[in-house]
This record gives sequence, C-alpha cells and structure tokens, in this order.
Amino acid sequence: MPFIHQQIAYMLTDAYTDTLLFLVIAAICCALLVLSTIAPKKFQEKSKLRPHRTTRDKITHLASKRGPTFSTTFLGTRLFHVTTYESACKILTDKDAGGDKGFNYIHFSPLFGKSSVFTQPLSSWWPSRKHINRHVFSKTQISPLPSLISQTLTLRLSSLPLGTPLPILPRLQLLTLEIIFSHILSLPLYSIHSPSTVSAYISALMSLRITLLKTSKDYKYYLTPSIIYRQFPLGSSVHSSSLVVRKFILESLESSPPHSIINSLPGSSSYKIDQLSTLLFAGTDTSSSSISWWMLQYPSSNSTMNLSEEIKEAARRKPVAPMVVRRVERGVECDGVLVKGNVVVWLNAVGMSAQEEIPEVQFGVGRRGCPGREIGRMIVKMTAEWMREKYEWETVEKKLEEEGEEGFTCVPGRGAEIILRKK
Repeated sequence: MPFIHQQIAYMLTDAYTDTLLFLVIAAICCALLVLSTIAPKKFQEKSKLRPHRTTRDKITHLASKRGPTFSTTFLGTRLFHVTTYESACKILTDKDAGGDKGFNYIHFSPLFGKSSVFTQPLSSWWPSRKHINRHVFSKTQISPLPSLISQTLTLRLSSLPLGTPLPILPRLQLLTLEIIFSHILSLPLYSIHSPSTVSAYISALMSLRITLLKTSKDYKYYLTPSIIYRQFPLGSSVHSSSLVVRKFILESLESSPPHSIINSLPGSSSYKIDQLSTLLFAGTDTSSSSISWWMLQYPSSNSTMNLSEEIKEAARRKPVAPMVVRRVERGVECDGVLVKGNVVVWLNAVGMSAQEEIPEVQFGVGRRGCPGREIGRMIVKMTAEWMREKYEWETVEKKLEEEGEEGFTCVPGRGAEIILRKK
C-alpha cells in the first residue's frame, strides 16, 4: 500500500507540474500576442513611416501594412524590419551602431560551438575575426587556391553522367567541401575520410541547417534543460546530427599537418574545432547553393548576358541568405526613423534584391560581412566557367527554378535536377 500511495503522489505531482507549465506558457503567449499587436501600432504612429513597395515571400503581409521600416515586438525587444537597400547598408556599415549578430546564432552552437566567428558576442568577436582574416583569408593564403580549384574541377566534374536527370546540389556540395577542406587542412579530403563518411557529414549538415532553426521556434527548447530536450524528436535529431559533424571535424583536425592553415590559428584545440566547423559549413553550403541557383536559372548558353552578369542576377533573384539579422547597439537613423539602441534589425534580402542590382547581396557588407568572400567568389566563378565551357544543360522541371528549401540558407529543392550534354 505505501508503494501505491507513493505512485499516486508522483502522478499527482507530475499532473500539477504539467498544468502549471501549461498555464505559464499560455500566459507568455497571451502577453506576446498583446505586445505584437499593440506596440507596433503605437510605434508606427510616432515614427510616421511613409508607404513603400511591399516585400515578397514570408513577410509580405507585414510589409504591406508598415512600409520600408516597420516594427514588431518579440519578448520585450523591438524587432525592426528593413526592406530598403540604403537603410540596410547604413545599419551594416555604421560603426557607431555596433552590429552584433552572435545572439542570432546561439541556437547553432551545437554546430558552430560557442567560440566560432559566428556565435561569439560582439565584445570578443573582433579579435577572432582579425585572426581569421590574417591566417585564413589573406592574399598569401589564398594565392594557391586557383590551382587547387582547377585540379578539383577536372577530377570531379569531368565524368558526370550525361543524358539522365542529375541532382546537381549534392555534387556541388561534395565539390566545394573538397576544395575548402584541402585548402584549410592542407590534405586531400578522401585521404582520411571514406566517401560514406563524407556523405554522412553532408547529410548531417543539411539536417542541422533546418532542425537548428526549428529549435528557435520550439518553446520546449527554452523551458527544458538540454539533456531533457534531447529526448524530444527535434532535440534527438539535432543531437545525433551534431555528433556526426563533431566526429568528422575532430578526426580532420587530428589528421591535419602542423603547417596547415587551421593549425596556424592561435588558440586551444576547442577553439580550432569551432572555427573549422564554421568554415567548412559556411563555405560548402553557400558556394554550392549559389552555383546551383545559377545553373537552374540559366541553363541555356544563348543568354544575352555574360557569365559574371548571370551569376550576379541569379544571386539577386535567389539570395542564398534571404534574411540577415543584427542587433543595433547604439542608435542610427534610417528612412527618417531613429532606430534606438538594443534593437534587433531584420534585413529582408529578398525584398531588397528584387528592386535593383545590389553588388553586396551575395556576401554582405560592413565589418560583419563574409570574411571568405574572395574564396567564395573564386569558387563560384571558376566552377561556372568550367561548367559553361564543358557542358550544356537543361532543367528537368521549369518550376524548380522557383522552389527552394529554407533553413540557415535557402538552397534549391531536393528535386532540383538537370540533364547534361557534352559540348
């Protein structure tokens, strides 16, 4: 009997805890709903925002009501949406405004770690950024890269299957990963990893780029310890994929020679692991997606534009990073509106790039712009030139040019296929 009484007491305690948790969550949701409804209207009246053309995609309904710079509230922090190019550049380049973005990547710490150039707070980010620029992206370090890219293109893209539907994104992901891996670690990718291990690593990355973003919208992520959150399906998926990525990164770093670029970075082994995780993911995901979008949008070699114009236009129509988020530390004025300090600014790259040609759309602008922009441009340009010289292609379905999978970045849908023909 005492055992039964004890079990009943446990059940009542669990029921009480669940009920209390439900009431707390309901109260928070009601408060957020009130804030997101009332606060923007009051702020809009004070700011006198002028009307402007609406943005596209997910925030069309918000932009149509509030104009080029409009505000909502999230957990007590004002969230500013910016849809004009001039305002975005001012916020990104204004040194007085700050521009912290580490908070935005806190959910990606299972992938990037806590000391990477992405996840570090503004106070410790700048010294790390200077180390990365000096040791990884200096002119001396990237000077051998054209030869490496050319060799990898010849090795991996010379014998692609012809006349049959070919999923182009996975091929380009393997290509860009091999280039960046060899550049940073000074050894061939497949000298220490089997093809199955590399495929498992890329699959884990593709999973994390979506699941980690979903955790930011999952209330259980904020209300439960990480060890408990792993028991939920989303938390379990993030944990298992993170283990695959971390194992791949650790084995790669242990095998790299002392003279490699990654080992030239000052800092502990955990610091190097975080930087290597970030560099491999950022370079592989963005470069392969940019090339894929170009191939899907410009399959014909009869285009009136030259190759550089095609690449820029493809990036304008389908920016790989559709949304850019920053925290403004100090006040800055844009669109006639004073954006005060401690405000989160959401820059809609899709809405801005739809208006005009913007050269910074691919790699950003300002101190927080992509440090590997030169390597990214080099890989995209040389791969596009090589493919245009060797092949002609067509898309399997026209509608796939407009489809994409959004996560950390926007990549072509999994069904995006092309049919290649030799020139």
